[in-house]
Amino acid sequence: MSADGNLKPTSMPRAPNIRNKPAEPKCALCELSLRGSPPVLLKSGKSVHVECYFRMQRAPKKGRTN
Repeated sequence: MSADGNLKPTSMPRAPNIRNKPAEPKCALCELSLRGSPPVLLKSGKSVHVECYFRMQRAPKKGRTN
């Protein structure tokens, strides 16, 4: 600060350059990383592994009676 009360830009403390990494995409079913294989995008907007998608398809649906 100078004697007249004005702040000088050089005397102001600077915040460190912090870069936040984007969150790693995770499978909505098994919660493991989706890195390494192309995910399947569901209508809900969530992504799952291909194997998890097929596992979901084979699982019996609850609440449906025919």
